[in-house]
Amino acid sequence: MKSFIWLHALSSYFILMAYLVISINHTYAQQNLSAIQDSFDLLIQEAVDDSSRIRDYKNFLRHPSIKDVSVLNQYYDKAHKLSSRFDDKKPMFHFAIIYATKLAKLGLYDLSSQKFAYIIDNPESISYPWCLGQALCGLSRLRSDEGDTESAKQLAVEAISVLRNTDYHDARCQAYIELTLLYRNAGLLDKAVIYSDSSIMIGLHTDNTETLSGAYVMRGRIYRMLGDNNKAKESYLSAEAILSKNGNSSNLSSVWNNLGNMGHIAGDYEEAIAYYMKSLAIKEKNNDNRGICISYHNIAAIKLDMKDWEGAITDFNKSRSIATEIGFQSLIVYNDNKLGAVNYQIEDYPQSLEYYQAALSLSKEINFVVGEMTAMLGIGRVYMAMTNYIDATQIFIDGLALSKLNKNKSLESSFLVSLAEVYRQSKQSEISENIIKESSALSYIEIEELLTQAKSLADEMNNADNKIESLNALHLFYADAKRYYEDAKVLSEYAALKDSLFSEQRAEAIAEWETKYSTAEKEKEILALEAKNKIAELENKQFRSMLIGSVSFFILSLLFGYYYLRQKSNKRQAKQREAFRSKLSSDLHDDVGSILTGLAMQSELLSNFADDSLKISMDKMASMSRDAMTRMRDTVWAIDSRKDTYADLVDRMLDFGNEILSTKNITLKLNTDIDQVKSKINPEIRQNIFLIYKEALTNVAKYSTANIVEVSLQKYKSELILNIQDNGVVDPLTVRTSGVGTASMKSRAESLNGDTEIDYSNIGCRVTSRIPIV
Repeated sequence: MKSFIWLHALSSYFILMAYLVISINHTYAQQNLSAIQDSFDLLIQEAVDDSSRIRDYKNFLRHPSIKDVSVLNQYYDKAHKLSSRFDDKKPMFHFAIIYATKLAKLGLYDLSSQKFAYIIDNPESISYPWCLGQALCGLSRLRSDEGDTESAKQLAVEAISVLRNTDYHDARCQAYIELTLLYRNAGLLDKAVIYSDSSIMIGLHTDNTETLSGAYVMRGRIYRMLGDNNKAKESYLSAEAILSKNGNSSNLSSVWNNLGNMGHIAGDYEEAIAYYMKSLAIKEKNNDNRGICISYHNIAAIKLDMKDWEGAITDFNKSRSIATEIGFQSLIVYNDNKLGAVNYQIEDYPQSLEYYQAALSLSKEINFVVGEMTAMLGIGRVYMAMTNYIDATQIFIDGLALSKLNKNKSLESSFLVSLAEVYRQSKQSEISENIIKESSALSYIEIEELLTQAKSLADEMNNADNKIESLNALHLFYADAKRYYEDAKVLSEYAALKDSLFSEQRAEAIAEWETKYSTAEKEKEILALEAKNKIAELENKQFRSMLIGSVSFFILSLLFGYYYLRQKSNKRQAKQREAFRSKLSSDLHDDVGSILTGLAMQSELLSNFADDSLKISMDKMASMSRDAMTRMRDTVWAIDSRKDTYADLVDRMLDFGNEILSTKNITLKLNTDIDQVKSKINPEIRQNIFLIYKEALTNVAKYSTANIVEVSLQKYKSELILNIQDNGVVDPLTVRTSGVGTASMKSRAESLNGDTEIDYSNIGCRVTSRIPIV
């Protein structure tokens, strides 16, 4: 509650700040570009020489507010005309590099490629190695995004060759970063580490913080793929520290995005969302289409983890659309893999398979090994869900080999878990001998070794997703093997990890707060940049906006106070109700229970001394007392507020089922959704579900010829589903469908707006109750 109140207070504050800033900024936002142009034109007119004019043109073309292509073209033409008058062609090439880089940021990749190629193909550029090296690196980056890996690699190698033995440490560092990126995407991580270390060593000799921070970011990404998340985060924090000193917000956005990835991997959604939203705010401000589509992808991944399927699909498609528009091939692969994952979660397996296969095909085409392995993992899981165990096993084995070859520990852990799970699910009988060299199946010991190896890798990486995946698989394995002690330890660790992650409600509150926070921060940055030229004419409007804001703040404070008091009152009343229910159940159990027990014992004692005519009545009284005691225990359990979880319901069902069926030599198998077992359940639903279950099992014990009863209790969407199936032989013509027990089960479900279906067939009786739980 305190956390929620704190978030609500912050959200109210940032709503106010955003409103104030937007109100102040709205008047002059449309005039900003023309004001900058006017200031720049005046600066050019007053420049004392051409060197000053060249410097001013460079600063203007780099300015983040220049996003209009027509304006950019207009002033580039002026800069080009100015520089073409000199014998020294370096300014002319330098303007072309700035122009091409800006076009790439605006998503105009064809025009950007043409301008970089113009520099490379110009015979005079060989005399200016810095310019030629920058153009080669820029074109390499564009070719890489298009998926033309070989061409990109050749351009990066050529850039390093051009810059070798020069003092242009900044440009050399950038060239090594480009080559590092290409080897990383190809899955050759050992080579990528070597080139990454080289780029940092060279970058330490330059004053360009942007380039050095980029080298640290690249090294962080490689270590993340190698599974060394601690070293990865250290690299990202080094980059953040470098950029924070000079306020380089544009490159900070990339660093924040990667730090968000680290928080996401570790399961710290609060940290991840904070970094992602700060990164997105800067990218939108700078109109960085490439960065924007990455941010939408990352935010969608958070929504996927929170099981917000619609939100995840919307944002992944948004990211994919932008990536397709700008030719960002590797991100298309990432989005297709994630869309495959979402559709797998909602059990649309044909659609899921389509996305994964598209990702696999494109990954092979552009030599994107990480995307290829991820797609293989997804395809295998879809096959497994469709019980195609042969193909699933083969693709998991191939993927495991590929992940080990590329030293990708995260995917190696996932393939180990999936391989163990496919053996477990297939019951070790449907896997052909040509897949496993030694035998047609793995032993239980070998499966356990696969799972423990996956768990060790997850712990080593501190990867929350891999931890949850491996723990869940170990739980299923130990449960099947009836190794309850090991299962209990695994479930304890699993529960602790799940509890440490954000609840869906809190994550949504944080996401809402960060959205408002990012809006306020973005608008404040614009205000700080533009208010220098317009502050005088806005003084009166600021006062009016602040007055409106103050009134708004006062109203928001009143609303917040009312909400807080209401929540506090509701919580107090809920505690009082729970305390009353607990006391009532204890009193019933202690007082009424002792009376009924005494009555039963007295009746049995007196029957020993009574004549035959009274003995029958005494025995009947004792039997009725014990029956009343049983019913009272059910009632006490139903109203006890300490028994309001699914776990308590399952325990009660197991106790009763084993008690009534064991005397009939009937085996009870009860399955439930472990993810939901610790959550609360409405007491009325809990009681009626148990009584339906009790009536059904009582009928089985009395009338059925079954030797097995299978019971499942699952939550699906907005329903709680109880399914009871026995394997007794039943003659449908002799079954009574209008008995009191049958009517009771149906009426209990209907009282909760649900329904109960009872189906008799030659393989037994099935009772299915569906109860709405929203």
